Amino acid sequence: MQATRKHVGVGVTAAAVQVLELRLRQWLAAGKPCLVVGDLNISPAAIDSCHAPAEFDAQRCDRLWLNKQLGAHGLGLVDVFRLQHPTRRNAYTCWSTVTSARVNNYGTRID
Repeated sequence: MQATRKHVGVGVTAAAVQVLELRLRQWLAAGKPCLVVGDLNISPAAIDSCHAPAEFDAQRCDRLWLNKQLGAHGLGLVDVFRLQHPTRRNAYTCWSTVTSARVNNYGTRID
């Protein structure tokens, strides 16, 4: 994998994603349990955003990367929240402070 500084999504560079994936593959191959927690700032699916457009899933390559890693063809990672709450909506973790969106729960669920 060639690392670049090109942005994969908002705030996540392709290089950061490649380094994370490489390290996880190394640890998993060595039989080490892995837990990835936060700071990727990626909403995995349309259900995780209050304002998801119709083309949400194919819109950003960071989301495509994350969903690949959550699937059987990637690293086999698990979105624990979505596993426990497969249909729950409005479970947001990020809101705009400029518009005080938390008051109305208008946000997204990231990481």
